[in-house]
Amino acid sequence: MQSFVRPFCSAQCAVDCISLDKHHDFSENIAMVRERQHLLKKVEITAFSEIGWITRKALFHADEINEMRACFENLERMSAILDATGLHEGSHFVLGSMADEPVIKRVVWAVGSRPYLLEVGEDPRLTQPCAQLLGSNEMEQLLSQAHFKRPGGGVIFGWHQDIQHRDKGGRTVSVS
Repeated sequence: MQSFVRPFCSAQCAVDCISLDKHHDFSENIAMVRERQHLLKKVEITAFSEIGWITRKALFHADEINEMRACFENLERMSAILDATGLHEGSHFVLGSMADEPVIKRVVWAVGSRPYLLEVGEDPRLTQPCAQLLGSNEMEQLLSQAHFKRPGGGVIFGWHQDIQHRDKGGRTVSVS
């Protein structure tokens, strides 16, 4: 009798669970385990429900963090060559000045010029737990902005919820 590990967690499943299934190909079982490996544990769901957030340490590897950092450093370098607010290589750079020094107010659709950031946004380590908390596997990335808050730069963003002032459309879920 041959048995393989087969996960049976769903978005509503709040426990770590696997079953053995001899009727499925080994590679299919392994693929399903990998597909579900980033789901939240019951204690994480409880913590999220009670305090509104959770932390997962070491979610990304050092090389991935370095690649993300390089993307933002590149955006900052790109802004330095621009004379005014505008579209550049697929991203919209919003520039300003503070005490006659140039500042980057924001970079809208940062993934336009740095596609690796879109890969990060689609990574199952982020999307699976979100889908689990939202109870839906349908998601759409609405925003991709880079904000540079340098000492003395004068760029300030107070607390806000982006969704409150955007066109929500018929399928947008607002979480408060």
